[in-house]
Amino acid sequence: MTDNLQASEYSSARGAKVRALLVDDQKIIAEAVKRMFAGQPDISLFYCPDPAGAIDAAKKCRPTVILQDLVMPEVDGLTLVKFFRACPETRDIPLVVLSSKEEPDVKYRAFENGANDYMVKFPDKLEVLARVRYHSRAHTTLRELNDARAKTPSKRSSTRRKTTSRASCRKKSTIPPCRRTGFSRALRSWAETVSGTGGSTKTALPSICSTCAGTAWAPPCSRCRQ
Repeated sequence: MTDNLQASEYSSARGAKVRALLVDDQKIIAEAVKRMFAGQPDISLFYCPDPAGAIDAAKKCRPTVILQDLVMPEVDGLTLVKFFRACPETRDIPLVVLSSKEEPDVKYRAFENGANDYMVKFPDKLEVLARVRYHSRAHTTLRELNDARAKTPSKRSSTRRKTTSRASCRKKSTIPPCRRTGFSRALRSWAETVSGTGGSTKTALPSICSTCAGTAWAPPCSRCRQ
């Protein structure tokens, strides 16, 4: 145990999945939380008594959940919640306010500033353990999901490009040649010429694709119609 103002490991568990950081200027609170976590092989507790160094402490110990008091010297607890949410390294870490204040407006402001949970000192040990594990597990799951997504963007982009390319090829292959050469417009022009010459068919008929063959006196087929 150490009184270092930076995060100190208060209780350690080898291979612990839960890394809880407690930010509270009262040493007695740290001792109480330490006793709650005693004998829990999946939880390691880190303690920072100086709210001014809480952000640096979190960057150092990389917690999966933060427990924070509201009434502390130098830095207001609600302001510290904002600081945690503004920092890229800590904005996604679940933050549980652990305070003696029970007023609804204080709780409201805590959640408004970014807190994930609020507990009035001191709740039952089982409740504290359950909430700490719940928030820590949610954070770990989110972090693993983000890591997995970060490793596979190129594969998704490649698959998207291949799919788009195949769809484009299929679309092009279904367009008859006479539509690509403007046959519909040419046929309409030919029909107008025939009508203007009294029905003579000596005017050259524009070339027609096999799809529309035999429909010289009718509009183009449905596939070629524009």
